[in-house]
Amino acid sequence: MLSLILNKFKLSPTHGMVLQITNNDPCVSYYMQSYLNRQEVQRAFHANTTRLKQPWLDCSHIISPQNWKDTQVSMLPSIQQLISSGVSTWLYSGDIDAICPVTSTLYSLDVLGLQINSPWRAWYSDDGEVGGYVVEYKGLVFATVRGAGHMVPTYQPQRALTLFSSFLKGKLPPEDLPKGLRKGFNSLVILVTWELWKYRNACVLGGSPRCAGCSSLVPLFIGKKKKQWMQCNPLFRLQTTAEKEH
Repeated sequence: MLSLILNKFKLSPTHGMVLQITNNDPCVSYYMQSYLNRQEVQRAFHANTTRLKQPWLDCSHIISPQNWKDTQVSMLPSIQQLISSGVSTWLYSGDIDAICPVTSTLYSLDVLGLQINSPWRAWYSDDGEVGGYVVEYKGLVFATVRGAGHMVPTYQPQRALTLFSSFLKGKLPPEDLPKGLRKGFNSLVILVTWELWKYRNACVLGGSPRCAGCSSLVPLFIGKKKKQWMQCNPLFRLQTTAEKEH
């Protein structure tokens, strides 16, 4: 069910850090409500064992600050209890989430004073891009998701799936590019570096005053060497072809 929902979304970046969600099904919340209100699903989750009359809703108007008087001021005691009981606990935040921002979560974790087992590092999604950053504390993992807002799977479905799959496997998110993309990526780096070196020599030896900065030419060289990169990596070529057909 999770994969079905994740595949309904596709992120399309526009200018700068402005993100646009395309192919968004406005009825997706109804799919989830219908699914989670099925009796066999609730039995599998060991949920609603008291057989409440009202259906499950993603935002309940019954549980509210007005009538929920014993709500906790902070979730930190609950998180500490989960850690102490040995339950696998992961926290995650989209790095452009304005509701539960990364900085707020980090400040909260600092209060717990947890020992760091694995320091901050980048993790990679199955699409070969940096999915975010992750740090492993003793008893807890915190991960960020690059380019995601509050509803992470809506903004970044592929990265959310990689993160969720890693949690189920009990392993930290991949710390390297997928093996199938590593060869092509290395080839691209070599080809672009070679082009920049030739361009610089031409500028220096030719003495042309109009030579642009090398950094501004990197996108141009990447585009120029795209065919060679794909030839060095058949897997990437197959993925690109499949995306076009889809």
